[in-house]
Amino acid sequence: MRVDENFLVGKKFVCSECGKEFVYGETEPCEHLKDKLPAELIRAGIIKVADNNLSIGEKIKLIRIASGLSLEQFARKIGVRRSTVYNWENAKRNIRESTKKVIKVYFGYILDKLGISLD
Repeated sequence: MRVDENFLVGKKFVCSECGKEFVYGETEPCEHLKDKLPAELIRAGIIKVADNNLSIGEKIKLIRIASGLSLEQFARKIGVRRSTVYNWENAKRNIRESTKKVIKVYFGYILDKLGISLD
């Protein structure tokens, strides 16, 4: 498991193909999802987030992980500093509405695949 994917442990997902819910790292996913990395499954649209009680920081981190980007790469893509993204992900700083719009433009497809919104 990659370090970033440790964040996914305990998060609830649902398989888009069969509808089975599973908690990453705690319950077994469907047979056809085993041995695949969650980021790959999210990018392929095979799993979605089943828990809509995620904080904005958790959503940002999921978007970044699903995109396969480091903090630095994600920050550069949306025009902020690495420390800003880190602070959002760790609930140390609020995200501006204008920045949410930028994220929606660049990562709207990931939001759709995850089944979440930044609103």
